[in-house]
Amino acid sequence: MPVSKSFTLIEVLVTTSIVLILTILVFPDFRTANSSFALQRSAYKLVQDLRRVEEMSMSAKSTPSSFGSELFPQGGYGVYLQEATGTYSIFADCNNNISMDESGFAFSCKQATAINPFPEKMEQILMERSITVKSIYNSGVERPSINLVFFPPDPIVKVYPLPPPGSNGIIEITLTSGSSNKTILINSTGLIEVKN
Repeated sequence: MPVSKSFTLIEVLVTTSIVLILTILVFPDFRTANSSFALQRSAYKLVQDLRRVEEMSMSAKSTPSSFGSELFPQGGYGVYLQEATGTYSIFADCNNNISMDESGFAFSCKQATAINPFPEKMEQILMERSITVKSIYNSGVERPSINLVFFPPDPIVKVYPLPPPGSNGIIEITLTSGSSNKTILINSTGLIEVKN
């Protein structure tokens, strides 16, 4: 009787079922890993943008020509964050009020005042899908939104709303993807770091 060198139907079924079981076990971890990487990318992108804004202030970068005149804004450059959103904004603080003005009647950044502001938003950044700002703490006090403004030469970090008197001056921003979180810390001297 000749010896057959082919697979039997049972061997093919067993191999197929093992591959199917392994695929079912690995696929849920793939989604979790993808969500975790999206959170990590968003956290580091926010840190990168915070450092970019800090550098714009430190180098006394002029505002774009769309702001009416190319000059360094009176209050420096800042980032505006709000809880439960997946976006944040970079702005030039034209009127030195430590907050982003979204509208106003001034014709240029140079003419902006507290009473007559200029629209200061330079760029709005969208975080990855399903990533949102979970919480914002200013020296241990939870805030629904925050304006972080960097001003040269040290850099000086200005925060609005103002921190409580005698506080440690640490800003804590937590991003979430639902099941996991990343926290970004900013201290009053401009040191920015990602925690956990």
